[in-house]
Amino acid sequence: MAGLSAILVVFGRKIPSTPNENCLQDLMDFFLGQLFREVELASENRLALPNTSNAELIKSVLNYMGKNLHRRLACTEMAAMAGLSESHFAVTFKKMTGRSPYQYHLELKLKKAQQLLMTSKMPVAIIAAELGFSSQAHFAKAMRNYCGATPLEVRKGG
Repeated sequence: MAGLSAILVVFGRKIPSTPNENCLQDLMDFFLGQLFREVELASENRLALPNTSNAELIKSVLNYMGKNLHRRLACTEMAAMAGLSESHFAVTFKKMTGRSPYQYHLELKLKKAQQLLMTSKMPVAIIAAELGFSSQAHFAKAMRNYCGATPLEVRKGG
């Protein structure tokens, strides 16, 4: 009870030696009010991100993309990371990179695939799986569209 008394003194209240229900209810209301104000402020700050430019937000998403080559990233997920609506995120991302988020992420995967094909002996199927392609055929088609060669041709240096 001494701790409760100290808290109430800090807030300008005195607690009787045997607190009644009204005193405890007032204290609980005060703390809940403070908690709700803090949550509201945190929520406003997270959504507004007043000191963060769009370039910094997109840069953080680009870093995230690079660390998540093994899976497909949804635009909604990346937009939420940046604290932007999905449409605002997509427009801003394309203005800054010249590509849609999907195209950019796919290009990162294919660059990594090229590197692995040329510098390792990992089987093509394993590379495809580790980079989140649904099948080896999907990977081969994406690689051909990207650089005009199949994964095996890239491996051979063509």
